[in-house]
Amino acid sequence: MKRNHFIFPGKTTPLVIAFLMLTSLGFAQRNSKQQESSIEEKQKASLELILKVLPPDQLNENSAFDDRGRLSFLDRTFTDWLERTGELPPDFDQMPSLPFLPNPLIIDEDGKNIPVKTAEQWQEKRGWMQEQLQHYITGTFPPAPDNLKAEVLSEKMDGKVRLQTVELSFGPEHQAKLTLEVMIPPGEGPLPVFLTQWNHREWAQVAVRRGYIG
Repeated sequence: MKRNHFIFPGKTTPLVIAFLMLTSLGFAQRNSKQQESSIEEKQKASLELILKVLPPDQLNENSAFDDRGRLSFLDRTFTDWLERTGELPPDFDQMPSLPFLPNPLIIDEDGKNIPVKTAEQWQEKRGWMQEQLQHYITGTFPPAPDNLKAEVLSEKMDGKVRLQTVELSFGPEHQAKLTLEVMIPPGEGPLPVFLTQWNHREWAQVAVRRGYIG
């Protein structure tokens, strides 16, 4: 056969090899796109179901300044977060099925359940759990400010307990402010501290009776 033909007797030319490779690649890309499209459709269907099941956002929509139940600094509601991020649920079919709570003393490596037997293994598992908790529930924590200032605004005694109102200021030009009520029981320190939000003040009072700073 002549050299300007694609195939020599018993041999395949580089041009034919390249053609076959490109054809195979095209099929693979189309299949990949179809799979991605199918997964995205499943994710969108899951999101629709989640939105049907979830209760409505619990915010006072009549006031833009009512932040009770706010989802995050950037988003007042879950709906706001969805609109801002465009996030879709995971492909649940690809996630492992765990009918029971995961064992905190087991490390999963490539499907192998490795029991935690050393302090180093526990630190590894503990770090993984902390990372998952921050990613899915709490979010990450900002670094501690390096210019924290504390000012006692008021102080009085309630029996043997000293009550202080303390203002913390930090951040650029100390514009960020946080006001705390501090309840200090009698006794020499150092004392443990029980920290909670204002609407659980009675919990702090119980802790103070047990020798904690609240």
